[in-house]
Amino acid sequence: LTEDAIRRLPEPIVAKLRSLIARIRRVMWWRGFWCTLAALVAVLLAIMAVDAAFDLESVAVRSALTLSGLAVVGGVAWRTLVRPLSRTIGLAQVARLVEIHHPEMHERVSTAVELLGSQDAAGLRGSDELLAEVVKSAVVDVQNVSPEKEYSSLPMRWPRRLAAGALGV
Repeated sequence: LTEDAIRRLPEPIVAKLRSLIARIRRVMWWRGFWCTLAALVAVLLAIMAVDAAFDLESVAVRSALTLSGLAVVGGVAWRTLVRPLSRTIGLAQVARLVEIHHPEMHERVSTAVELLGSQDAAGLRGSDELLAEVVKSAVVDVQNVSPEKEYSSLPMRWPRRLAAGALGV
């Protein structure tokens, strides 16, 4: 949606959807952080184990081992931090995500976001009275949405435990 389209949306809807986007990004960042930390610790432990088991004396072999470990950690960071956080999350996408968890909303929030954000002619969007009623219902619906309940911290639980376990070793 463009900034002009976002200005046409009611402030309660925009504020709630933006807080959801911020919550999603925070959870994604922490999940990526914990995954990267777990990978770093696991790679360090693996390199130390290989070095201890084979008593590596060659600087070239140690360097190759270290560089391959850094490549693994870089790959994990790319996959769990950079790629997910570089994607844009739109208001309509978040509205649909909320409505998946709340079928009782009957797609009023996403309808309001899509129709008010549309560049189509007024005749294609439907009657203004009907749209006003949908928007009014969407404002009421969105007040019952909690970002913490809609997007939990469960996706970062297992990476956090994995990192804690690896650090414990």
